[in-house]
Amino acid sequence: MNFRDHLVAQFDTVHYSPTLHRCKHFRISAKVYTKHSIIVLLYQSYDDYMSFLCGIDGSNPTVLNYTGQNCWTYNSTVYGPDLNLPSITIARLNQSRVVQRTIQNIAGNEPYNVGFSAPYGTSMKVSLNHFSLGSGERQVLSVIFNATSNSSATSYGRIGLYGNQGHVVNIPVAVIFKIL
Repeated sequence: MNFRDHLVAQFDTVHYSPTLHRCKHFRISAKVYTKHSIIVLLYQSYDDYMSFLCGIDGSNPTVLNYTGQNCWTYNSTVYGPDLNLPSITIARLNQSRVVQRTIQNIAGNEPYNVGFSAPYGTSMKVSLNHFSLGSGERQVLSVIFNATSNSSATSYGRIGLYGNQGHVVNIPVAVIFKIL
């Protein structure tokens, strides 16, 4: 079993939490099973994660040693919450922040409705209420977070993508510090 298949197997069998998988940095997919079909939404994240690693001051020799990749080929402005992972974790929400997630459908065509539940102490808005993805198509979801109270308690929410063929994809959301 290769590393990607191992991650997919983990995602399928382990209860997902933002802290459990936030450090996984290879291509991660979320599979949703129904009685008659499987849909997979693919999150592209390797380049984002490499940019994140290369943005850490002095990391170039270590990244080159462990990955064989030179940091000069990556944009070094990616921050943790901007990694394209199947969750959103914001350690410090200072007033507001926009986070994007790009998903790719590798199954059949299907329209989706978008629902969400904002973490306590925040307001949250997703850029799309509904969208349709054909096989192989990608969609960018922009999520706007605003702090509504000062708090150091971690709060949780989620974004749900609901397909008209019964498929559901949940994106867990966690916000730790909230500052007005």
